[in-house]
Amino acid sequence: MREELGIEAPLKEICKFKCFSEEEREISVLYLCKYDGQIEPNSEEISEGDFLSTEDIREFLRSGGRKIAYGSIVAFREFLNIWRIAHWRLRNAGGA
Repeated sequence: MREELGIEAPLKEICKFKCFSEEEREISVLYLCKYDGQIEPNSEEISEGDFLSTEDIREFLRSGGRKIAYGSIVAFREFLNIWRIAHWRLRNAGGA
């Protein structure tokens, strides 16, 4: 992340997933980090980017109004699944 975004922060691996399509065949890793600083995208590494809410991303996926790489779609779905599981566990931890 340092090279692409100028971010130096500890990373936590949250999952690995397969991404197979006609354009891509890869095994990817999804990381989580907490960072509260300036983000400085490297134009040699990143051609464009946006900060979007989960609802904005869902709407782009529903409407097809924006081309999103298949690997990014798979990563988004994996993140949402893990997020749901984590929230379920937190809600149900009090009864143990």
